[in-house]
Amino acid sequence: MAISYLGISHQSIFVLIIALIFWLVWFTLIILITLPKTDQLLHNHSLLFKRTAVICFFTLIIFTLIEITFLSTYGLGVVNGEKLNEIMPGLQTNIDNVFTYNDSAALCHQAVQNTIDGHNPYAKSNIAEAIVEFNVPVANITPLRQGKLAEAFPYPEEEKLEKIWQEAINSNGSIPEELESKLNYPAGSIIMSIPFFLMGLDDVRIIGFLFFLPVLIYATFKTPKHLRFILIAAIFVSLELWSSWINGGAGVFVFPFMLLAWMLWKKQTYLSALFMGLAISMKQIAWFFLIFYIILILKTMGIRKLFTVIFILASAFLAINIPFIIEEPKLWITSIFAPVLDNLFPLGVGVVSFVTAGFIDIQSPLIFTIMEIIVLLSAAIWYFYNCRCYPYTGLVLAGIPLFFAWRSLPAYFLYIDIIILLVIIINEYSSKAMIQSSKPLQII
Repeated sequence: MAISYLGISHQSIFVLIIALIFWLVWFTLIILITLPKTDQLLHNHSLLFKRTAVICFFTLIIFTLIEITFLSTYGLGVVNGEKLNEIMPGLQTNIDNVFTYNDSAALCHQAVQNTIDGHNPYAKSNIAEAIVEFNVPVANITPLRQGKLAEAFPYPEEEKLEKIWQEAINSNGSIPEELESKLNYPAGSIIMSIPFFLMGLDDVRIIGFLFFLPVLIYATFKTPKHLRFILIAAIFVSLELWSSWINGGAGVFVFPFMLLAWMLWKKQTYLSALFMGLAISMKQIAWFFLIFYIILILKTMGIRKLFTVIFILASAFLAINIPFIIEEPKLWITSIFAPVLDNLFPLGVGVVSFVTAGFIDIQSPLIFTIMEIIVLLSAAIWYFYNCRCYPYTGLVLAGIPLFFAWRSLPAYFLYIDIIILLVIIINEYSSKAMIQSSKPLQII
């Protein structure tokens, strides 16, 4: 992810190619984790992997401690007689941006409050007011390719964005047409937070943490004792989990329900379906995973059970969203599908990074949409015929199409590694699962 953004910011095609190779390797490694034969093939190298994992883990901890020490003394230290903030003037700003709401978190917070006040959160969504209320930095807003930014491509210059951001601040609630202001998440991202707001807890980041913390504790409890350290270490070093939590994005709400849905699909299918329904009611990314979830249930449990599963998850989705759909159906649809319908700039670490960096001049998302659909259909067809042997590949295949999208933000598919790790450890590496397996494997 860092290499991708480095290649985009420095407009280096060499760095972007290196980043693309790293992403392909990453997806390949995740797929290998989902294949049962991998354990057999790597069994003789288990000691090497253990030592390598320990070295990587403690190296990361050491560098983290060094970074924390550096940042804690930032502004006080002197290098060659100069203050650090004079050497790196943008560092403090970047640090501050990390620990503030992004625009989606600000709009979700605003939507919860509007719902409590009796207003339609989709109709009252206002990014200009949210920027002022939650101090959303310019780096965390989503520009639209229209108005003053109609000719900006592949992405607006920082100065132009700064002017529009200032315009939003000084507009007294009037929304600049150049900024995305729609609440483009299903209503689950709102409803789940309302009880906490009513109790006085009104920070969506803390609420999100309260959702996924008990799920992670439950997952740890279900993990075999000799593998719990691996699980805890993986969670500890998972930058995508902590990054999403710090920014308050909707992904932090989706993650625990996605994890529970895939953890429980074998033994508690109907409860799993309920959690899947809650996941799709919060963020559209879960819809991609829903396709593979449905295929898995169909191929492993049959059409009758599938109908029950669909009824449960559809009921959960509609129970949360139906009031807003009935009140203003067109508004709800245009808001939810805004990421597809609105004129957004290309952005992300996938194939589109070559457009964002200016090496490919494609100004329409159509070709990327076609690629995304082709990859999704191909993955779904392959999974339909192979999911019985490789059930957990569905979690990887659901994320791969997003790598070809017009907007392929890393938050769209970075969760899958942790979910796959937890699900396989809990479902396949427990003592009972190992006994039931026809070919028990020694776990590395």
